[in-house]
Amino acid sequence: MMVRHGILGASGALGILLGASGAQAQAAPDPDCNDAQFPNPVYLTGSTAFQPMLAKMAVAIQTANQTKPASEQVTLIYFGSASCDGAAAAQSQPSLTGSGQYYIPNPDPSHVGEALTKTCVFDDAAKGGNLGLKPAIGVSDVSLSSCPGAPATLPAGLGEWRGPVQSMLIVVPKENVTTTAISAEQGAAIWGCGTAGGVTPFVDETAIMQRSSSSGTQILVSKAIGVPPSAFKGVPNSSSGALVTSLLGVGNRQIAIGFLAADAFQSPANAGTMNAVAFRAFNQTKAYYADSDPTSIDKRNVRDGHYAIQGPLHFYAPVTAGQPAALTKKALDWISGAVPLDSTKPNGYIDVVANAGDVPQCAMKVQLSGDGGYFAPFTPPVSCGCYFESVVTKTTPAACAPCVDSSTCSPGKTCQTGFCE
Repeated sequence: MMVRHGILGASGALGILLGASGAQAQAAPDPDCNDAQFPNPVYLTGSTAFQPMLAKMAVAIQTANQTKPASEQVTLIYFGSASCDGAAAAQSQPSLTGSGQYYIPNPDPSHVGEALTKTCVFDDAAKGGNLGLKPAIGVSDVSLSSCPGAPATLPAGLGEWRGPVQSMLIVVPKENVTTTAISAEQGAAIWGCGTAGGVTPFVDETAIMQRSSSSGTQILVSKAIGVPPSAFKGVPNSSSGALVTSLLGVGNRQIAIGFLAADAFQSPANAGTMNAVAFRAFNQTKAYYADSDPTSIDKRNVRDGHYAIQGPLHFYAPVTAGQPAALTKKALDWISGAVPLDSTKPNGYIDVVANAGDVPQCAMKVQLSGDGGYFAPFTPPVSCGCYFESVVTKTTPAACAPCVDSSTCSPGKTCQTGFCE
């Protein structure tokens, strides 16, 4: 970005702003999503819950791009829809329409690492309408088999990759400080019966927020409370952002309730506007926050399986002989964590995922048998639990020993991501 020094004279500045006729200058139109300014674009579509984290990943990739020739750079462009729409689009390959989002680093020094969201267009009237750009990757909060009308097994020609673990939070506006926990039975009454459920104060269906039956967030909540996603009561919302707007737009905020992915809940735009409540699943005797307490962001209860509404991100892409296209694979390797976002920062992926509000697989201690399934103990090939906690707490965890190599680790532990684990 070029910055011009000096100040225009008052009359000169007014002329530039208003022009000779006094009319205000028009903003530049959004570029096409295949504009030359986007080197090697990769188009993704699906879960709106994924967008806050993708924005942080894209900024890390853009930063790494600055040291690479244009031929090796990649631009991630996203079309938010819903999880099941993204999974289906990866298979059917429709031309994208409307507007996409791309991300650039925030130039404000007080917001280093954060993203500015920009828009581009998939439809250009000057070029005859739709540009014919197709999604390379479909993003879903749930497996394809959990989507309405989807096949039970992965279709031929479609590959699947797993990403970080998301937790879906039941949320109320910050003004509601009395609702601190909800049981699965109460959730079933609220979203399954609405007014007739009788769970005060959540008996006004215009203040009960839902997404849609194709939303991965709703499907995971559905499995946790035992209500089919198509049977939810309340106000439908087309995206995570729309749900937040609707929730906070309820006149009496004491009666408003909804659900949201943790990364959207923790995003700078939403920080401090809502409270997440603890959830008691069926067959549990106690309600748990996703974190160790309501003021932490350590996802400790997600990582050890106490918090039930969770699951890994699923990335879908067309494959030939089991392999995606080369450019698609490069993007998949980044967003799944198989390859560092920036080769100069080997733990950069963990940093991004942790700061976005999700959990990288390397920090998990349990693994689900499937969406809404059972937990089983899990030991990742490389563990990063201590490093993850050091990122989110900004301190060295009490039970963790920093290391340079395994020689200083106690028996049974090795040096992994800077800590003995």
